[in-house]
Amino acid sequence: VKDMEIKHNQAIMDLESQVECLSNALKEKEDYCSMYEDKLKALESDLKDENFELN
Repeated sequence: VKDMEIKHNQAIMDLESQVECLSNALKEKEDYCSMYEDKLKALESDLKDENFELN
């Protein structure tokens, strides 16, 4: 029973570690996407400004 409890606790710790790793990877992706959203907004703004100047 004690051995099963140790294995169970180890499995829980392994899963927690995997969840933390996935959470960090997701955060990185969100930051990356956010950065590109900001770049796109800046480009869109530049294009609107250029279009306005052309008219």
